[in-house]
Amino acid sequence: MPKGIYNHSKIRNKRRDTPWLIGNTNGFKKGYIPNNYKGDRANYLTKHQWVYYHFGKADRCENKNCGYTNPKRYDWANLSGKYLRKREDWIRLCPSCHKKMDWKPKMICKNGHKLKGNNLWINNRGNRVCKKCKAIRAKETYERDRQKVIDRVNRWRLKQKTIKR
Repeated sequence: MPKGIYNHSKIRNKRRDTPWLIGNTNGFKKGYIPNNYKGDRANYLTKHQWVYYHFGKADRCENKNCGYTNPKRYDWANLSGKYLRKREDWIRLCPSCHKKMDWKPKMICKNGHKLKGNNLWINNRGNRVCKKCKAIRAKETYERDRQKVIDRVNRWRLKQKTIKR
């Protein structure tokens, strides 16, 4: 088919030649942020794709004590757990070193409480849970739903009274 004689191709070419789109491959104005951009709230995979795009493919293990001589692949690993968009927060590791780094048992919860002795509770799934944080969440939930609970109990008591009569 010859090019340029159909309306849709003329419209597409006209749109492509718009001054603010020249040289822009993604079709957005410079400085424009799309509505679905999540920034630091992006998911795990998106953040790893961002790291791969900006820092390149991981090509070696940066662990000095690595005993693995020639792995088939390398990974980008996050150091802080906050997934910051800074090079200092990421390290290239072989799969063996990456597993050793990620699968250490946590000794401090995300709110800074130590997970030892009386503060440690292991739930039925085998997860380590901070008792202080659990108590705080339970209290917040009770305060939030307190009136609902009181209303439900009062309705139940009223129902019990009508049944007895």
